[in-house]
Amino acid sequence: MNYVALKLAKRTTLQKITFAYYVYNEMLENASDFTKPPLAMTDFKKHIDDLMSAEVATQKKTPASYTYRDQCLSIVILDLNQLANYVDEVSGGNLLIIQKAGMDSQRSAQKLTELDTPYLLQVESKSTGKIAIKCSKVDRANGYIFEYNDNLATGTWHVGNLSSTTKTTITGLTSVKEYWVRVYATGTNDVKSDYSDPIAVVVK
Repeated sequence: MNYVALKLAKRTTLQKITFAYYVYNEMLENASDFTKPPLAMTDFKKHIDDLMSAEVATQKKTPASYTYRDQCLSIVILDLNQLANYVDEVSGGNLLIIQKAGMDSQRSAQKLTELDTPYLLQVESKSTGKIAIKCSKVDRANGYIFEYNDNLATGTWHVGNLSSTTKTTITGLTSVKEYWVRVYATGTNDVKSDYSDPIAVVVK
C-alpha cells in the first residue's frame, strides 16, 4: 500500500524543484528517522541542482536545452519516487513520519478511487529498442498498465504492456529516441488508479 502522495503531476517544473529541495532539507534534518535512504542525500542534492541549472538553461529555448532539462527532471522524479517508497516502508502510514520527510499522506490527498497510485521506481534502457520498467506495488491491484509516448506535449499514449506484476519491458521502440513512460493500476469492477507521474528515457 502507498501511504505517501507526491502529487508531482500538479506541479510545474519549478514547483517540483522547490518541493524536491524541501524533501531534501526535511529528510536531512530528520536523518535519525531515515537512517538508510535508497540513495545518498548528496547525490539527491546534486540531481536537484542539475535540474535547476537545466531549467534556467531552457531560457535559450533550444531543443537540446529542453531535452537535457527533461532528462534531469526524470532523474529527480525517480529519486523522489524511490524516497517516497522508502518513507512508505519506514512510516507504516504514520502521518508524523511522512510529514518529517516533507511529504503528504496519500489518504488525505488521493482522489475518489479505490486504488492508490503506483510510483515508477525504475525506467531504463539497457538494450536496443527496449525500456525496462518497475513500479511500486499497489494494495488490491490485480494488474498494471504500462504506457509510453514519444512526445509528452502533443503525442499519443500507447499501451506498452499489461502486466500482473510490477515489472515489465516495452520492446520495439526506436533507438536513440526519447520516450515518456507512465503506469496505472487496475482492480476488480473496472476500478483503476490515477496515472503515475511520467518519466522520460532515451532508448538505446
